[in-house]
This record gives sequence, structure tokens and C-alpha cells, in this order.
Amino acid sequence: MLALAGVAASLILQARDNTVNRELTHRSMHSELLSKALDDPGLRACWGPITGDNEQDRQHIYTNLIFSFWRSMFEIGMIDEDELRALSAQIFSAPPGRRYWALVAEHHRHHHVSDHDRRFTEILDREHERALANLAAPDA
Repeated sequence: MLALAGVAASLILQARDNTVNRELTHRSMHSELLSKALDDPGLRACWGPITGDNEQDRQHIYTNLIFSFWRSMFEIGMIDEDELRALSAQIFSAPPGRRYWALVAEHHRHHHVSDHDRRFTEILDREHERALANLAAPDA
């Protein structure tokens, strides 16, 4: 009975590892595709219009790469919640980060791959809201 429980636990862990590996492979492929489009307007056009402004489109793609990296690192535990809050507060202090999240946040809210993904999105939403509130607050 104990051996059977050990085999079952091993299979569960293996399935979880396979899921994480499959997701990381998907994200890596996505990052490579975006990287190729970053500096090549011909390839960038394949993604369709993002903002209609070449510089803002490049910033959007680069910011997407940053967020994808953070998401992967958060998923595997290399970035904790406090570090993610600090990183996102920093990126949302500048217009490209705020613009990016304003365009993609709704998609992220409805397409969670895991509980880590859900938590990642919640943290970014909160930090984005905080950044917008800081912009709206009058200078002291």
C-alpha cells in the first residue's frame, strides 16, 4: 500500500513538473517571436497594430518581454511577491509600463494558467492602480 502511495505521489509530481515545463517552453517560444519582431518592422506588422505608433509598439513588445520574464520567474519561485511588487511599482512609474498594463490587464484577468498566474495578475493590478493614484494625487 505504501509503495502504491509513493508511485501515485511520484506521478502527481511528475505531471505538475510537465505542466510547468510545457508552460515555460511556451513562454520561451513567445519571447523569441517577440524578440524577432522588436527590431524588425516587417515582422512586427505580423502581430497586427498595437498602438499605431512605432516607438510605442516597440516599447509594448519590450515591456511584454519583461512581464513574461517576471511571470516565469514568479511561477518557479525565483521572484517572491515583495520583489514583484517592487519591480512592478518601478515599471508602472513610467508611461510605457502603465500603457502596456492598461492594454493587456483584462486579458490576464481572464486567462490564468495557474494560481501563481492569478496571484501575479492581482499584484500587478494593485501596483498599477497605486501608480495611477499617485499620478492623480496632487504634489505635496
